[in-house]
Amino acid sequence: MAGPATVLDDTVPDNTGAGELAGIARDYPAWHVWRSQAGRWWATRLGHIRPSAGRDADYAMTLDADTADGLRAALAAQGRPGPAVI
Repeated sequence: MAGPATVLDDTVPDNTGAGELAGIARDYPAWHVWRSQAGRWWATRLGHIRPSAGRDADYAMTLDADTADGLRAALAAQGRPGPAVI
């Protein structure tokens, strides 16, 4: 499952400009990003994530936001981990 992020941009027209989903996926390769049919922006971590007792309380497996900028902010708050672990 590791590798380039998959972008499913055919569920909802990309009203924020062509390539916004691809740009987020490129900037956050350890995440799978998409828009729902309701128009919300989503991201979920790729790969097998091992639980950690010392993990930050704000750690999230899946994020959502009303806007692309909101999703980018949520992803930035999660930090920029390396590629997904298989």
